[in-house]
Amino acid sequence: LAELEAGAGKEHPPNTADINELARNREKFLIADVDRDGLLNATELDGFFSIHVHPKMLEYESRQEMSAIDTNHDGQLSLAEFEAGFPDGIGHDSADAAPDSLSSKEEFALVDRDGDGAISSTEFQSVYSAEAYANHTMTKLLHDLDVDKDGKIALGEAGEGFGSVEHSEPMNLWFHSEL
Repeated sequence: LAELEAGAGKEHPPNTADINELARNREKFLIADVDRDGLLNATELDGFFSIHVHPKMLEYESRQEMSAIDTNHDGQLSLAEFEAGFPDGIGHDSADAAPDSLSSKEEFALVDRDGDGAISSTEFQSVYSAEAYANHTMTKLLHDLDVDKDGKIALGEAGEGFGSVEHSEPMNLWFHSEL
Protein backbone atom coordinates (compact mmCIF):
# COMPACT_ATOMS: atom_id res chain seq x y z
CA LEU A 1 0.00 0.00 0.00
CA ALA A 2 2.84 2.38 0.78
CA GLU A 3 4.29 1.70 -2.68
CA LEU A 4 0.94 2.59 -4.25
CA GLU A 5 0.79 5.87 -2.36
CA ALA A 6 4.50 6.67 -2.87
CA GLY A 7 4.15 6.28 -6.63
CA ALA A 8 1.40 8.88 -6.84
CA GLY A 9 2.42 12.11 -8.53
CA LYS A 10 5.92 11.05 -9.61
CA GLU A 11 5.33 11.78 -13.32
CA HIS A 12 3.36 14.98 -12.81
CA PRO A 13 1.78 16.85 -9.91
CA PRO A 14 -1.41 15.13 -8.76
CA ASN A 15 -4.71 16.59 -9.90
CA THR A 16 -8.22 15.87 -8.64
CA ALA A 17 -8.57 12.83 -10.91
CA ASP A 18 -5.25 11.43 -9.66
CA ILE A 19 -6.26 11.96 -6.05
CA ASN A 20 -9.65 10.33 -6.63
CA GLU A 21 -8.02 7.37 -8.40
CA LEU A 22 -5.52 6.97 -5.56
CA ALA A 23 -8.33 7.05 -2.99
CA ARG A 24 -10.31 4.50 -4.98
CA ASN A 25 -7.30 2.19 -5.36
CA ARG A 26 -6.53 2.55 -1.65
CA GLU A 27 -10.10 1.56 -0.79
CA LYS A 28 -9.94 -1.40 -3.20
CA PHE A 29 -6.57 -2.45 -1.75
CA LEU A 30 -8.00 -2.47 1.78
CA ILE A 31 -10.98 -4.53 0.63
CA ALA A 32 -8.79 -7.00 -1.29
CA ASP A 33 -6.32 -7.40 1.61
CA VAL A 34 -8.39 -10.11 3.28
CA ASP A 35 -5.72 -11.17 5.79
CA ARG A 36 -5.02 -7.51 6.68
CA ASP A 37 -1.24 -7.83 6.42
CA GLY A 38 -0.83 -4.76 4.20
CA LEU A 39 0.23 -6.93 1.23
CA LEU A 40 -1.69 -8.61 -1.54
CA ASN A 41 -0.99 -12.27 -2.23
CA ALA A 42 -2.00 -13.85 -5.56
CA THR A 43 -5.56 -14.62 -4.44
CA GLU A 44 -6.04 -11.13 -3.03
CA LEU A 45 -4.58 -9.56 -6.17
CA ASP A 46 -7.07 -11.55 -8.23
CA GLY A 47 -9.85 -10.09 -6.05
CA PHE A 48 -8.48 -6.59 -6.67
CA PHE A 49 -8.66 -6.94 -10.46
CA SER A 50 -11.37 -9.59 -10.96
CA ILE A 51 -14.18 -8.16 -8.90
CA HIS A 52 -16.55 -11.05 -9.60
CA VAL A 53 -14.43 -13.36 -7.38
CA HIS A 54 -14.59 -11.08 -4.33
CA PRO A 55 -18.10 -10.27 -3.05
CA LYS A 56 -17.06 -7.14 -1.12
CA MET A 57 -15.12 -5.84 -4.13
CA LEU A 58 -18.11 -6.53 -6.37
CA GLU A 59 -20.31 -4.58 -3.97
CA TYR A 60 -17.82 -1.69 -3.77
CA GLU A 61 -17.28 -1.39 -7.53
CA SER A 62 -20.97 -1.62 -8.40
CA ARG A 63 -21.82 0.96 -5.70
CA GLN A 64 -19.17 3.34 -7.11
CA GLU A 65 -20.35 2.90 -10.69
CA MET A 66 -24.02 3.22 -9.83
CA SER A 67 -23.49 6.40 -7.83
CA ALA A 68 -21.63 7.89 -10.80
CA ILE A 69 -24.56 7.36 -13.19
CA ASP A 70 -27.51 7.75 -10.78
CA THR A 71 -27.91 11.42 -11.66
CA ASN A 72 -31.00 12.05 -9.54
CA HIS A 73 -29.47 10.17 -6.56
CA ASP A 74 -32.60 8.15 -5.82
CA GLY A 75 -30.69 4.87 -5.39
CA GLN A 76 -31.98 3.31 -8.61
CA LEU A 77 -31.43 3.74 -12.32
CA SER A 78 -34.04 4.77 -14.85
CA LEU A 79 -33.73 3.75 -18.49
CA ALA A 80 -32.42 7.25 -19.30
CA GLU A 81 -29.71 7.02 -16.61
CA PHE A 82 -28.79 3.52 -17.79
CA GLU A 83 -28.50 4.67 -21.41
CA ALA A 84 -26.37 7.67 -20.38
CA GLY A 85 -24.15 5.46 -18.22
CA PHE A 86 -23.74 2.75 -20.85
CA PRO A 87 -24.07 4.61 -24.17
CA ASP A 88 -22.54 1.72 -26.13
CA GLY A 89 -24.07 -1.06 -24.07
CA ILE A 90 -22.76 -3.26 -21.30
CA GLY A 91 -19.28 -4.70 -21.69
CA HIS A 92 -18.08 -2.91 -24.83
CA ASP A 93 -17.45 0.50 -26.30
CA SER A 94 -18.37 2.08 -29.60
CA ALA A 95 -15.23 0.70 -31.27
CA ASP A 96 -16.36 -2.90 -30.81
CA ALA A 97 -20.15 -2.58 -30.71
CA ALA A 98 -21.74 -4.94 -33.17
CA PRO A 99 -24.41 -3.39 -35.40
CA ASP A 100 -26.90 -6.06 -34.34
CA SER A 101 -26.15 -5.86 -30.61
CA LEU A 102 -28.98 -5.77 -28.11
CA SER A 103 -30.68 -2.41 -27.81
CA SER A 104 -30.28 -0.42 -24.63
CA LYS A 105 -33.91 -1.23 -23.76
CA GLU A 106 -33.21 -4.96 -24.16
CA GLU A 107 -30.10 -4.72 -21.98
CA PHE A 108 -32.02 -2.65 -19.41
CA ALA A 109 -34.73 -5.33 -19.29
CA LEU A 110 -32.09 -8.02 -18.66
CA VAL A 111 -30.77 -6.12 -15.64
CA ASP A 112 -34.20 -5.02 -14.36
CA ARG A 113 -35.01 -8.51 -13.13
CA ASP A 114 -38.20 -7.61 -11.29
CA GLY A 115 -39.49 -5.64 -14.29
CA ASP A 116 -40.46 -2.57 -12.28
CA GLY A 117 -38.87 -0.15 -14.75
CA ALA A 118 -35.97 0.78 -12.48
CA ILE A 119 -32.67 -0.91 -11.68
CA SER A 120 -32.07 -1.31 -7.94
CA SER A 121 -28.59 -1.43 -6.41
CA THR A 122 -28.91 -5.21 -6.07
CA GLU A 123 -29.92 -5.58 -9.71
CA PHE A 124 -27.13 -3.23 -10.77
CA GLN A 125 -24.57 -5.29 -8.86
CA SER A 126 -25.52 -8.21 -11.08
CA VAL A 127 -24.14 -6.27 -14.08
CA TYR A 128 -20.65 -6.97 -12.74
CA SER A 129 -21.17 -10.58 -11.72
CA ALA A 130 -19.86 -13.52 -13.72
CA GLU A 131 -23.45 -14.73 -14.09
CA ALA A 132 -24.47 -11.45 -15.72
CA TYR A 133 -21.67 -11.64 -18.26
CA ALA A 134 -22.57 -15.24 -19.04
CA ASN A 135 -26.28 -14.41 -19.42
CA HIS A 136 -25.51 -11.31 -21.47
CA THR A 137 -23.18 -13.25 -23.75
CA MET A 138 -25.59 -16.13 -24.27
CA THR A 139 -28.41 -13.68 -25.04
CA LYS A 140 -26.20 -11.96 -27.61
CA LEU A 141 -25.24 -15.33 -29.12
CA LEU A 142 -28.89 -16.32 -29.37
CA HIS A 143 -29.60 -13.00 -31.07
CA ASP A 144 -26.70 -13.52 -33.52
CA LEU A 145 -27.45 -17.17 -34.34
CA ASP A 146 -31.24 -16.97 -34.51
CA VAL A 147 -31.54 -16.20 -38.22
CA ASP A 148 -35.35 -16.36 -38.36
CA LYS A 149 -35.66 -14.46 -35.04
CA ASP A 150 -38.07 -16.95 -33.47
CA GLY A 151 -36.15 -17.00 -30.17
CA LYS A 152 -34.74 -20.49 -30.80
CA ILE A 153 -31.71 -21.97 -32.57
CA ALA A 154 -32.62 -24.59 -35.17
CA LEU A 155 -30.07 -27.20 -36.23
CA GLY A 156 -29.55 -25.44 -39.56
CA GLU A 157 -28.99 -22.09 -37.87
CA ALA A 158 -26.51 -23.67 -35.48
CA GLY A 159 -24.61 -25.36 -38.28
CA GLU A 160 -24.36 -22.16 -40.29
CA GLY A 161 -23.81 -19.81 -37.39
CA PHE A 162 -21.45 -21.40 -34.90
CA GLY A 163 -18.42 -21.00 -37.13
CA SER A 164 -19.17 -17.34 -37.75
CA VAL A 165 -19.60 -16.46 -34.08
CA GLU A 166 -16.67 -18.47 -32.75
CA HIS A 167 -14.45 -15.38 -32.84
CA SER A 168 -17.22 -12.80 -32.61
CA GLU A 169 -17.60 -10.01 -30.05
CA PRO A 170 -19.92 -12.09 -27.79
CA MET A 171 -17.46 -14.96 -27.65
CA ASN A 172 -14.56 -12.60 -27.02
CA LEU A 173 -16.64 -11.00 -24.26
CA TRP A 174 -17.24 -14.45 -22.75
CA PHE A 175 -13.68 -15.79 -22.95
CA HIS A 176 -11.58 -12.65 -22.66
CA SER A 177 -13.62 -10.26 -20.54
CA GLU A 178 -11.93 -8.57 -17.62
CA LEU A 179 -14.81 -8.51 -15.19
